[in-house]
Amino acid sequence: VAPSTLASLEIQPQQPYLRLGYTKRLRVVATTAAGSRITGLPATYTSSNGAVVTTTDAGLVTASTNTTGTSQIIATYGAAADTVTLTVDNCGAGPAGTYPIELRNVGP
Repeated sequence: VAPSTLASLEIQPQQPYLRLGYTKRLRVVATTAAGSRITGLPATYTSSNGAVVTTTDAGLVTASTNTTGTSQIIATYGAAADTVTLTVDNCGAGPAGTYPIELRNVGP
């Protein structure tokens, strides 16, 4: 797929959270002008705040072992790009309301 055929690029997950010192792999999903989805593209990843998060070109993001905060993670492939905000804290959990939980009463 040539970069010019891509309509959009999306980093997944869209709301990443990490605990201090942990590593997570991000990935990109591209959509072509014809609507086909493509995964596994060799995107380039960068971090806007290297004191909080470092990145590799393979999409591995590693949180600092002692600095909490946020960093913009930018993925690019050709002319397409996407940005997400990665939050690093002591527990690696997102803020309240970010987890879809459904309770079901089963039984009498």
